[in-house]
Amino acid sequence: MLERAKAKLGFAPASLAADKSYGTAPFLAWLLSWKVTPFVPVLDRKPQTDGKLTRDAFVYDRDRDCFICPEGHDLTYRNITVETGVKRYKPATAAPVRASLSVPTPRSDRSSASLTRRPGRQSAN
Repeated sequence: MLERAKAKLGFAPASLAADKSYGTAPFLAWLLSWKVTPFVPVLDRKPQTDGKLTRDAFVYDRDRDCFICPEGHDLTYRNITVETGVKRYKPATAAPVRASLSVPTPRSDRSSASLTRRPGRQSAN
């Protein structure tokens, strides 16, 4: 939007306003890449677990390149997004990995149970 406004209208605002829903990490990183100082609160979505386990509940096994759930099941490397370098880990289709230890999920589709990791960009256990 900023590029279009500058190119088509010659308009380059000195400041921008946004509500707190724009406080996501990708958007804040984009602002910083444009040398814009964000005055937007960072959205912390860690408490929004919806009864599911958080990433912290899984242990990364560097030697086998897999995550281990609290029940001892492996989430193995499945694919990588070449553009971003993000690796996706999923349980074997027969593995009974629950979305939560305290609240079993009613979903029978396990394909959505996955973790992602960007090697070199985040610490792994």
